[in-house]
Parts: sequence; structure tokens; C-alpha cells
Amino acid sequence: MPLNSNSRYITRQWSAGADAEDDVTPSEGKVLLILPVRDDWESCAQLLTQVGTVFAERPEELHVLVVDDGSTEAPPDWSSVDRRAIASMRLLVLRRNLGHQRAIAVGLCHADAKLDFDSILLMDADGEDAPEDAVLLLDRAYELNGESIVFAARAKRSERLSFRIGYFVYRTLHKLLTGENTNVGNFSVVPRARVGALVTNPHLWSHYAASVLASTTPHTSIPTARRKRLDGISKMNSVSLVTHGLAAIAVFGETVGTRFFLFSIGVAGAVVLAVVTLLAYGYLGAEGSASWLGTVIVQVVSVGLMFFFLSVVFSLLVLNSRSRLDFLPARDYRYFVAGEELVFERIVQTGTRDRTGS
Repeated sequence: MPLNSNSRYITRQWSAGADAEDDVTPSEGKVLLILPVRDDWESCAQLLTQVGTVFAERPEELHVLVVDDGSTEAPPDWSSVDRRAIASMRLLVLRRNLGHQRAIAVGLCHADAKLDFDSILLMDADGEDAPEDAVLLLDRAYELNGESIVFAARAKRSERLSFRIGYFVYRTLHKLLTGENTNVGNFSVVPRARVGALVTNPHLWSHYAASVLASTTPHTSIPTARRKRLDGISKMNSVSLVTHGLAAIAVFGETVGTRFFLFSIGVAGAVVLAVVTLLAYGYLGAEGSASWLGTVIVQVVSVGLMFFFLSVVFSLLVLNSRSRLDFLPARDYRYFVAGEELVFERIVQTGTRDRTGS
């Protein structure tokens, strides 16, 4: 579905010319870089140039899909981007702002349905993901024969101290509730063979990384350091960060519900033990026990029943959700796409790569 006739984007074709390199290494696969963007156009342009510089020395054929997540600012003309190592670039425009997780979901679904690729490279457009680390992810994916999704695990972060403290608390809570560590994010490589499982997973619509961790999809990670933003400031406030974290935990709803249910059984056992202990204490005739023993027993039993019934209700809600398929990303993502525009494209000749630009 094309954009309107006033679109600023013009399709351009480049073919091998007199200045093209004749001894360029043949392409060893198509890598599709997906970048969700909401107004971070300057960072995106700088990142694309950096990515192009890194991939200029690589054998892969690099394609780019920029997902415009309801931006209010006009995109650039992309003239500042070094295009020599980029085979094509497309702009996928969403009808409204969905948030970066759902923008990633739409990008994955669109790529699966419409585009040709061997691997997908997911990066944030703010530049905090280093292009040098991207090739490490790709190399690790190749070592695993394209059977596993490879994440960048954050060995070092660049955010302010208050954020790192909050993130530590969140990771601890996430581990207690789900049993999974959460030191990975969007930065990852998805082999073609694993995309189908992702786009048919309803949880992808809520949280990309959590949907992988909570599924049986093979995945691994390598340690990386997070950089500072290339331009501007983050649009994620405290509420957005908490919502993002809760969305990740919600993906593990079945696990959380089961753990909560087991915890309530433990509480119920503790209540029974406490009541038996209190009754034994009263039966032994401790002086003054009759005046408060009944009240304490009622309170203890009330707490136990509250935990038990809450866990039962929560567990039933979680189990009931397993029988529903309200949203399927691969089927329903199209409703959110306003159009796709081919920004530029080069003709990649067999056995050579044309790196000439305009």
C-alpha cells in the first residue's frame, strides 16, 4: 500500500559502473536490519552510517527496514547516510504510535510476509547498540548454523545510577516471579528459520525478548557494553519503563500464576502450623492466653484464606487465557501499516557488490 503522491521518498536505482569494485567478496547472505524509530531521525541516520562502515568489510548483503512508529517529526532525506554498503532501504510507516515493542513485532511480521532475507538484525535506532557488536552477534549465529536467536547481554550499562538501581530491583523481581534472568533486550540476530515461530507467538505483541525467553525457541547470548545515545534524550519516562517491565513479566503469566499458587499453598501450610501451635499453647493453659488466642487465630486464618483464594482466582484466569487467541501478530499486523516506501535500492550483481552511491 503506497504512501500518498506527495511522499518525499524517491526510489533510486544504482548499478555497477566504472567506479565499482571488481574484486569484492561475493555476498554470503542477506541481512535485514530492522530499526524502530519514533522521531529519533538524527540518531537513526548516524547509526546507519556507522553500520554501513562496519558492513563495508563484511560479505553479507545488507538491507534496511526502518519502522516509523508514529513519528510527529518529518524524516530526513537520508542524504547524510553512507549508502555504499547498504543494498536497499525501506520505510515502513505505521498508522499510529504503537510503542517500540509492537513496532518491532510489525517489522518482523512484515519482513516475514514480504521481504527476502537470511537473517534479521534488530537494533534500537538511538545508537546505544554498537554496530561492532552486531557483527559479533551475526558470527555467533553462523557458528550455531542459524538454529538459535542470539541476544546481546548487557555486561555494562551507560545509564544514570538511579536507573541502574531500579533495573537491579526489576531484574531481582523478574527472577523471583519467572525464574528467568532478564539481561537482554531488543539487540539480537534472528535467523530466518526462527522468524516463523516468533510471528505466530501472541506474546510477541507485548514484549519481543520475553516472548523468546518464555518460549521453546532456541536462544543464547553474548556479553556486550551499551553505548550512550548518539543524539537527543530518551523518550522513555518512569511510567513507560515500569510498563515495559510489567509487560515482560506478563508474558510469563502461566509461570507467575503457578509460582504464586505454590506460594499460597506454602502460606496455607504455615497458617495451619501457626494455628496448631497457638491451640497447643492455649491448651497448655498459659496464663492470660484465653483473652487474645481466639483473635490471633482468626487473623492468621484470614490471611491464609486471602492468599489462597487470590492465588486460585489468578491461576484460573491465567489458565483460561490459554484457550484464547485474541491477537495473532502474523495475521493482524497489517491493520497497523499505513504503507511501505522504497527509499533507495542498488542492483547487486552476481559475484560482486556494487558500492557506488549518489
